[in-house]
Amino acid sequence: KRPQTPTLLLALAAILAAAGPVRARGVATDGSADVAAIEKSFVDVADRVGPAVVSIIASYTVIQRVHPWGDEFMDEFFRQFFDAPQQMQRSHPVVSAGSGVIVSRDGYILTNAHVIEHAKNVQVHLLDKREFKAKIVGRDPDTDLAVLKIDADAPLVSAPLGDSDRIHVGQWAIAIGNPFALENTMTVGVISAKGRKLQDSEGGRSARFTSFIQTDAAINHGNSGGPLLNIRGEVVGINSMIYSPSGGSVGIGFAIPINLAKSVMEGLIKEGRII
Repeated sequence: KRPQTPTLLLALAAILAAAGPVRARGVATDGSADVAAIEKSFVDVADRVGPAVVSIIASYTVIQRVHPWGDEFMDEFFRQFFDAPQQMQRSHPVVSAGSGVIVSRDGYILTNAHVIEHAKNVQVHLLDKREFKAKIVGRDPDTDLAVLKIDADAPLVSAPLGDSDRIHVGQWAIAIGNPFALENTMTVGVISAKGRKLQDSEGGRSARFTSFIQTDAAINHGNSGGPLLNIRGEVVGINSMIYSPSGGSVGIGFAIPINLAKSVMEGLIKEGRII
C-alpha cells in the first residue's frame, strides 16, 4: 500500500502556501536583491577607479600676426606715405582641458593626443587635490592617444586594464571624466556597437585610423581621454569623441579600444613615438 502523508506535513505545506513569497535569511526573492547587487557594483567602480581618473590642463601661447592699419591692403596704402611697420605680433595664452586615467602605480597616464596638442605645459590634477606637472612621454595623432608621466612620493591609485576584444554589445559601459570641468563625473550606459568605422567628416581627427567602441554613456567636452569601463571597473576604452549636432551629448560617443591603446602606449613609452 502507498504510505499515507503525515498530517503534520500537510499542515506545514498549507502554512507555507499561505505565507506568500519565500524569504531566505531575510532576503526577498522578488528581484530587489539583484538590483541592489548591480547598484553596489556601480558604487564599487566609482570608489575604486574614481581616484585613478585625473583632470588635465594643457596650456601654450599663440603668436598672432596683425596688420597695424587693419588689413593688408591698408597697410600697403599707408606704407607709401608713412614709415609704418609691416606687421605686429600679438601673443595670447590658450588653455585646453580634458581627462586621463592613471594606468600604472608609478604614474603613467593615458589620454587623448588632441587634449595635449601644442601643449608646452601640462598640469595633472588628482581627485585628492594634489597637482603635478606632467612630462609628455609621447603622442600619436593617428590614433589620438598620448602618454603622460607624473612623479609622486608614493604609489598612485591606478585603473586595471581590461580586454576590449571580449566586450559585447549590450554590456554595461561606465564613463568617468571631467565634462565641463565637473570633476570626476560618472555616467552609465551600454556598449552600443563595436568596430564602428567613421568617415572623416563624422569623427574628424583620427576617424579613419581607429575601429571605435560606441556607447550611449554620456560623454561631453572635457571627457576626452577619460576611461570607458566595464561593470568590473576594468578600462575597456579611452573616450575620444562624440557625434552631436548640438555640441552636447546625444547618446552617441566613441572610445578607442583599450587593446589598441595598450599597444600604442608600449610604443610611446619605449620610443617616444610610434614607428
